[in-house]
Amino acid sequence: MEDTNCTIEQAMERVYNSPLMPALQDEEGELYVQSPAYLYEMMAPTLPLKTHAQECK
Repeated sequence: MEDTNCTIEQAMERVYNSPLMPALQDEEGELYVQSPAYLYEMMAPTLPLKTHAQECK
């Protein structure tokens, strides 16, 4: 959240609406057992970079 100036609600909406969510729900892939840090690193390339004037979108 600090990287993108998002509120927790905005961050959760991004995750739920991202391509990562179906992968998390796939029991065969077992991505759901990975750490939050690992999942963040997977999703980070799709996030805009933080600037002081930028709001979470």
